[in-house]
Amino acid sequence: MLPSRGDFPGEIDLSWPGMRGAKSFVVQIATVPEPTEADWKLALVSTKSRCTVSGLTTDQRYWFRVAAVAAAGQGPWSPTATGKAN
Repeated sequence: MLPSRGDFPGEIDLSWPGMRGAKSFVVQIATVPEPTEADWKLALVSTKSRCTVSGLTTDQRYWFRVAAVAAAGQGPWSPTATGKAN
C-alpha cells in the first residue's frame, strides 16, 4: 500500500495492487504506532484499488492496512503502511 498526502486538508490518498477476483477492499486505520487488533478501525470499503480517506487531522500520522474481499470471503491483511494527512 502506498499512502500520500491528499489534495485537501485532512486527506490521505491510498493505493495498492489490485487482486484478481476481488469485489471490494476493506481499509482499516489506526492512530498509534504498532497497532494491536483493538486499535484498528474501519476507514472505508472501496471497489477500487485506491481511495481517499478524509476527515483526518492535518499533519497527524496514521497507519493503514487493506484486505481484499472476493467470493470466498476476506483475504489476509496487507503489511501496515503509514502516512501523514495533508
